Amino acid sequence: MPGAAEGGEVRLSGREVTSILEPREGGLWAGLDNGDVARLNGDTVTIYGSDDGLLAGGPVAALRQDEEGSIWIGTYNAGLSRLTPTRVRTYSTGDGLPAKVIGSIVQDSAGRIWAASQCGPIAQLAADRFVPRLVEHTGDACAWVMLAARDGSLWIGTRGQGLFQWDGARMRHFARGDGLSDMRISGLFEDCDGAIWIGTELGGLHRYERGALSRAFDERDGVRTTYIASFAQDREGRVWIGSNANGLSVY
Repeated sequence: MPGAAEGGEVRLSGREVTSILEPREGGLWAGLDNGDVARLNGDTVTIYGSDDGLLAGGPVAALRQDEEGSIWIGTYNAGLSRLTPTRVRTYSTGDGLPAKVIGSIVQDSAGRIWAASQCGPIAQLAADRFVPRLVEHTGDACAWVMLAARDGSLWIGTRGQGLFQWDGARMRHFARGDGLSDMRISGLFEDCDGAIWIGTELGGLHRYERGALSRAFDERDGVRTTYIASFAQDREGRVWIGSNANGLSVY
């Protein structure tokens, strides 16, 4: 952990200062030739160093503060480090998470944070604790992947119980009888046109748009199936679809 000492002139005696930053909140940051940075605040000096595992190491070449208050540290030969204003906060089952394995975390259009865990219901962060939500609709479904769509709807993909869509007032459930090819959902993605792409573990790929679920696209359509979990869309509008150990497809 970083150390603090009284008397900055003593603590920094003999050290080569390679960069200086005056942050918005006052005080001074100094970058040092050995890769450390020093935070000077009144008579207190706090040293952050590579020995603490906080920084990449290497002589500090540049210091910059961003809009969030983070301090960015550029080095000559060890890349870039970032010091954030607050410490890392870890959440566990003691903080309300239904399980320790977290498959997905999203932020909806209202700014709320949601987490999907294996195996348990989805949970919402409220007052610095996670609270299980929508259990009355999803029952014992094992939530795994989530998507917060731009229209405000929340999509929940489960491991064995199909797909749920919550619009804020009503829950819709997609199962085999609704045309879903596989009850184990492994990936969700919204493209620039608002269409929802649904990857499954073994049943291929679906697209949901204008209130309708497409048929399953599989290898006959050029889709590399088997655990479709990752998606991206490029500037030309092409949707890239990644599968587990079975290559990449593009639509």
